[in-house]
Amino acid sequence: MYRVQLVDEVVAALEAMPPPLLTAFAELRVALELSPSDLGRPYSPTTLTGLRVAVIGDESTAFVVFGVIERDRVVTVVEVTYL
Repeated sequence: MYRVQLVDEVVAALEAMPPPLLTAFAELRVALELSPSDLGRPYSPTTLTGLRVAVIGDESTAFVVFGVIERDRVVTVVEVTYL
């Protein structure tokens, strides 16, 4: 399993997030704990930053940007933006 950590800005964004997106984020977080490399797509296909982005939500949409440190089995969520 991977340990998921959130930067302070993400915590603040989650506090203001609509409930349906919170549910979708919780589901994504579980998936990140299990297999983060299988989720989302590269954040920037032309720049090798190692960051990935996943899209969540049905009624509204959120973009979750995260990085994976395989050596430490850590996933850091660095940005959450929702519409």
